[in-house]
Amino acid sequence: MEIEEEQKQSQEIQTNDKNEEQAKIIAKQKKKLKKQKKEQMALQQFSYRNLMVKDLSYEKKIFLYTDLVVDLNLFTNDQFGRSDKFDAISCWRPPVKIEQENNIIHISLDTSVDGLVNFDQISDILNSIPNQDAHEISKYIQQYNFFLQKYFEKNRDLQYIFNLICQDKHNNYTLQDYFEEIIQKQMIKSKDFVNSCYKQNKYISYMIKTRKRNNKVITKYGYSLDLLQLLGINKDNMFRILYQNGPLQYFSSQDKIKRMKESLFQRINQLEAFHQDKEEKKLLDQTIITFDDLQFKCDITMIKDNMSKHENFYVQQVFMIQVALYDISEEVVQQIQNIRQLNPNKQQLQDELKELYQGLEYETQSEIFMSKFYNI
Repeated sequence: MEIEEEQKQSQEIQTNDKNEEQAKIIAKQKKKLKKQKKEQMALQQFSYRNLMVKDLSYEKKIFLYTDLVVDLNLFTNDQFGRSDKFDAISCWRPPVKIEQENNIIHISLDTSVDGLVNFDQISDILNSIPNQDAHEISKYIQQYNFFLQKYFEKNRDLQYIFNLICQDKHNNYTLQDYFEEIIQKQMIKSKDFVNSCYKQNKYISYMIKTRKRNNKVITKYGYSLDLLQLLGINKDNMFRILYQNGPLQYFSSQDKIKRMKESLFQRINQLEAFHQDKEEKKLLDQTIITFDDLQFKCDITMIKDNMSKHENFYVQQVFMIQVALYDISEEVVQQIQNIRQLNPNKQQLQDELKELYQGLEYETQSEIFMSKFYNI
């Protein structure tokens, strides 16, 4: 009897130790997220207050024209971890509507704000950082800015020609009206395209950029339910988390730096050649970090398409969709599920996740937005 009593007491001590450890982890995460939320609010206020500020030396995340976000934290933090669980673009492109169609979640974004037009200062800031990746990205940004100015010149010529052609037919018909008609048609095509990709692979995400005010901005993105659940977001919390926080960030900082370089390189080539073809490439051995901080590696097939075959460059620049197909084996999926099932505090973690990313003061407000904007 005494031995059984001692074993029972030992088990209780171990359980209490685990609970105390879990409580410390949650408290630490809360403190970290509170700090990140304050930074995001400051960024959003900064972007709306004045997009033409002269001093960026104190900014950690900078929003440039054509929706290019430079996160300086990437060059100072551990590159094998991640700086945030949500993409910084949400500070300037907050969600306005969420829809679920079949197994795909579609999120529409606010596009009313443009980024900084002058790229020179951010290039100087990157060069001042003692980091080779920062210096390379600075060089790419300078090259991109050069070809972007060339594009603007050609775009002004196009605007002038269009006005001459249309002035006798439609007095109020503008070039943007013409492009909006194209965008609406491409949006319909893009949904079919996303659905066809989902039939090939149930772990997918996508992003859509459309022309607004003479440049392409991110207007929509989405995820399959399968991918969101694998990342550790359940159906109960899914819509509120996405609506409040925006696009997810589940890549390591190292992989994100590589993707930023590749994105800038592609932008430069497209502007230099004045041509944009459908493109498909494979990113090998990418590190994915789930919401509950599990890590696994997979290959990702990236498909870019402007849905405008045999059109001129300007029409090609009106619309672009990028779909990511994640090559995740069933073995990896099973391993993740097993780890989560073995976690004795699984439900507690989901409750904490809801509290951390939704917030009590936000709950009432989000209920109103849910009923007003969500078509589920």
